[in-house]
Amino acid sequence: MIQNKIMPALPPFEIEKRLKKLEVKPVASTALVKKVGDQYEYDKDFIYVAYASALANLSGGAIPSQSDATDFQLTPYNTSGVLLAYRGYLLNKSVYQSGDPTDYIWESTSGEAGFTSSERYHTTSTGLQETLGNPTKPGTNITWTVISAGTAVPSTAVYVAERFTITTTDGAVTSEWKIKIVGKHIDDTVIKTGGVTTDTIASNAITSTKVSADAITVDKIDLNGTLSVTANSGAIRWGKDDGDDITNSGLFIGRNSSGSPRFVIGSQSSFIYFNGSLVSAVGVSSSNTVGTETNIYTNTSSASTFTISPVLGTIDIELSGGGGGGGGPEAVDGADAGQPGVASSVVVKMANGSTRTGTGALTITAAGGARGGYSGTGQGVPYPGTAGGSFSHGSATEPPFTDAAGGAAGSGGGAIPSAGGGGHTNNNQDNSSGRGGEVGAYNSTTYTIVDSTDYLYITVGAGGAGSTTIRDGSAGSGARGVVRIKGVLS
Repeated sequence: MIQNKIMPALPPFEIEKRLKKLEVKPVASTALVKKVGDQYEYDKDFIYVAYASALANLSGGAIPSQSDATDFQLTPYNTSGVLLAYRGYLLNKSVYQSGDPTDYIWESTSGEAGFTSSERYHTTSTGLQETLGNPTKPGTNITWTVISAGTAVPSTAVYVAERFTITTTDGAVTSEWKIKIVGKHIDDTVIKTGGVTTDTIASNAITSTKVSADAITVDKIDLNGTLSVTANSGAIRWGKDDGDDITNSGLFIGRNSSGSPRFVIGSQSSFIYFNGSLVSAVGVSSSNTVGTETNIYTNTSSASTFTISPVLGTIDIELSGGGGGGGGPEAVDGADAGQPGVASSVVVKMANGSTRTGTGALTITAAGGARGGYSGTGQGVPYPGTAGGSFSHGSATEPPFTDAAGGAAGSGGGAIPSAGGGGHTNNNQDNSSGRGGEVGAYNSTTYTIVDSTDYLYITVGAGGAGSTTIRDGSAGSGARGVVRIKGVLS
């Protein structure tokens, strides 16, 4: 402890004058420093000043214990810009200012007119302090914001700048700006890319005692190595309380409280659980495919089914009916009209095979094309009708099919999906040629899934047969229909 010195017999006015000048800015001493014993000290006395917000057991300007001083500091204002209630001064030759409040002679600052004002500013800018400037001369793109007297420093502040003005016998004097760090200030100007590596961090230097709760928050981690979970209850989780939680919805990957490996994902009614040796699946749905791929159905001999994957939210459906058969020529010895095309359809069925009704119900159809009859034209060149063009499903573009015309009268059918067959010409009768069959209708919809245990029941319409006469032969048949299914993720 530095011992108190007896004040010299200086006039109070002179002491006050020296104190005011010292509080504004310490003046660099030209005094020589000498060695006394094994220590260095000035060759003359200097006045050191300190402050406190409250003093207990104050008697004759002195306090008996360090704990008697509250908010002991070396500047006159607190963080809210309020002048502290007591000022202490110490006169000695030490080159170091004492940090012991019992070494000082204390007096009240109440009524001191010399303490004119205190100014405080803050900035949220990060980076190195030398780039900040100060409130009167800010650095490039640096904003300083005033902190009103009696107001605490904002929680967003990174740096705080403070200065104060006092009145001396020589007039008002303003101190220099003092800048201090009050918040997080590390950015890419402080730590360059690659500046912190495993080579610059000592082994086991970062421990749980040096990382406070919720102190590390990230929005991206590129994990190029192994993330090891070794401690009991260590895990990656959300929603789940622990590795044996099959009640709350969420995910847990790690170890339970006993250190056993655990994986659990899902809800109380549907989850996958790994207990360290066995994997269990409770209340889960399965599907042969994801269902987001394009599924084309052309089989007309039997109905098809599409299993609804649990990951789907909606299903895009397109379908066309079969094209109508072409008509034969007007004749006296046989039928003259072809057969109509068959409708295509998609129906939503429940797991028990019954058709869903109410919410989630769907029945969509595309009618088959009409059959061909007489064209109304006379004898033509001998030319049998050909089948309607079929859609090339293997090289489909999006969308895979659209409405198209039917087969022409007395000619071949058009190369179009689900077209009707061409009508047959009249070879040797002065009668009308056959008319081509009509195209199958087109329909589409987007279905919103209500239950992933449902399925789609798909029927593809066949093309109608062309007319056959005993003497003239057959007209062209209509093309088969087609159904396209493509699921969309929820």
